[in-house]
Amino acid sequence: MLTPGQAHDLTCAQPLLENADPDALIGDKAYDADPFVSILTERAITPVIPPKANRKTQRLCDFALYCERNLVERFFNQLALPGRRHPLRQTRQKFSGRCAVGRRYDLAQLNTGVSNG
Repeated sequence: MLTPGQAHDLTCAQPLLENADPDALIGDKAYDADPFVSILTERAITPVIPPKANRKTQRLCDFALYCERNLVERFFNQLALPGRRHPLRQTRQKFSGRCAVGRRYDLAQLNTGVSNG
């Protein structure tokens, strides 16, 4: 699902979960909303979401499992082509020509599956 940059992440979270049956949902603090967490709990999905600092009643979070979120982000960082903006981030930073893991790619070696003919 693609949404405009000004749309909150929670607007798509529940519709995306309707077609999935995960054991756990790993999300950042943006997903720490009582209605969303209660939907996860009703469906027996473990919310692995750190609580916001301004939460009146703090929730527990499995931070060991939350650290695995970093693996997913590293995977998407490897997909970013050198010299281009990261496809999932809307920053104005320019890449130095290196991927997040320090590899340099030759564009002729990449197969995107798109034919030019």
